[in-house]
Amino acid sequence: MPAISVSAYYFGPYEAAQPYLQKLVDRKPIHWRNETLGWNGMTQAAGFGQTFAKACVRGRYTSHFTAGIKQTDPDTWASVLANFTNWSAARPWFKGSIILQRYNAKVTQQLPVEDRGAYPWRDIGTLVLMKATYDGPAHDAEVREFYQPLREAIYKASGFASPQIYVNYAHGDEGSGAWYGSSLPRLRMLKQKYDPENRFGPGFPVSEKPYIIGGLPQ
Repeated sequence: MPAISVSAYYFGPYEAAQPYLQKLVDRKPIHWRNETLGWNGMTQAAGFGQTFAKACVRGRYTSHFTAGIKQTDPDTWASVLANFTNWSAARPWFKGSIILQRYNAKVTQQLPVEDRGAYPWRDIGTLVLMKATYDGPAHDAEVREFYQPLREAIYKASGFASPQIYVNYAHGDEGSGAWYGSSLPRLRMLKQKYDPENRFGPGFPVSEKPYIIGGLPQ
C-alpha cells in the first residue's frame, strides 16, 4: 500500500515551529519524530533516514525522473498517484517514491535576475523527484516507459511554458535548455573559451538539442 512521509524543517526552536507542525500531527500519523539538529545532521535525518543518506550508496541501482513546477493541478496529481500505485503494486521487484521538495525562495527572487547566479530557475515552487530503485538494467526500459508519460503530464500541468529542471536532479534526457535556461548562452561562451576540447563535458553538456514536449522544441 502507498504511504505518505513528510519531513518538515524549521530553522529555529521547536516552540516556534509547533503551530505549523501541529497541523500535520493532528492527522494522527502512524509514526512521528521530532529532532533538534545541527546543520551537519540534517542530511542523515532527512526522510527518517531514507532519502539523501541512501541516495548515493555504492551498488544501489536507482533511476530518477524529475520536474520543476510552480502550481499544483489536483486532477493531474490524482492520475499520477493512481497510476504509480497500481504499477508499483504489480511489480514486486520495484521500489519507488515520488518526492516533492518545497523551498522558500522569496529572498532570492527579490534580487535582480543577473545577480541570482548561474542556476536559472528561482521561480520553481516545488521540485518533483520520481525515484525508482530496482535490481538492475534488465528493467530499465520498462521503468523508462512508465515514468516518461508521468513526467510529461507533470510538465504540462506545471504552470511553466517549458520544462524547468534542477540540474543536480536531472535524468539526463531533458536537454541543456531545460537545465540552464537563460544562463545557457553565457555558459556556452565560457565553455568555448575555457574548455574548447570538451575535456570536462561528460555530465550535463551545454550544447545539446532542446527537450521536445508535445512535439514542439522548447
